[in-house]
Amino acid sequence: MISRLIGTGGKYILDWIVRFLTLFKINPNVITFTGVVISFFVAWDFGHGRFLRGGLILIAAGMFDMLDGGVARVSRTETRFGAFYDSVIDRYSDIIILQGLMVWYARQNMLGYVVLVGVVFMGAIMTSYARARAE
Repeated sequence: MISRLIGTGGKYILDWIVRFLTLFKINPNVITFTGVVISFFVAWDFGHGRFLRGGLILIAAGMFDMLDGGVARVSRTETRFGAFYDSVIDRYSDIIILQGLMVWYARQNMLGYVVLVGVVFMGAIMTSYARARAE
């Protein structure tokens, strides 16, 4: 019950933001690109061990990822290129953020964690590859 309330409230807020961005005719691809740019700031903070601040910025980057598709649907600007672009940029965002973690753990001489992040790296890439091959 409480998770449904949170989901409903979150959807209401996201829908409001989507309508606002659509009103100003913001291109969904610009929203996607903004999200990947924010990922560099996340990686920078993670690479310097600032996990709380990096995590908060990561939430902001995630918001952009949630908004781009909604804006495309509401503004009726959905394209095959846009879907492809979003998918590719999402993987770049994953890689950028994971590199920040890898840098931090390497600087701390925590080889096990470097390897663990590398495994997560592979999973992020292989998930997209497997989906593309399945389609």
